[in-house]
Amino acid sequence: MMSVYMGKTMKATPALLLVVFFTATVTPLTSQAASVALSEAEKKIIQSGVNEKLRDPESSRFKELLASTKDKGDKPLLEVCGLVNSKNGFGGYTGFFPFYGMLASNNKGMQVFILMSSGKDNEATTLHMCQEAGIK
Repeated sequence: MMSVYMGKTMKATPALLLVVFFTATVTPLTSQAASVALSEAEKKIIQSGVNEKLRDPESSRFKELLASTKDKGDKPLLEVCGLVNSKNGFGGYTGFFPFYGMLASNNKGMQVFILMSSGKDNEATTLHMCQEAGIK
């Protein structure tokens, strides 16, 4: 098994190796990200994608839908962040929480929104992903 030297010898665990690999291979998107204005059609697609995961989608309220793009060869990658509020099982609003996802085209050429992170429990992770995408 490989050891990593950090002032003392320690055993490399799979989690440590994954963190080292991830840190070494991921480059921040902020260096090449550009802000993008979303069309009303794109906003509806995004809202529909987020609503699929909500307990009460009819009650959803969105604000601060922001997007950035990064050129990925022949297809640009559109990353989206925003805030959503909806009712819980008791009928009360839970408060706005962030979400992060990507707007992409499926194999039929239709745009779809892929929700990557959301929810009160994942708030710090979601905000970090938005920051890495160059969305503040």
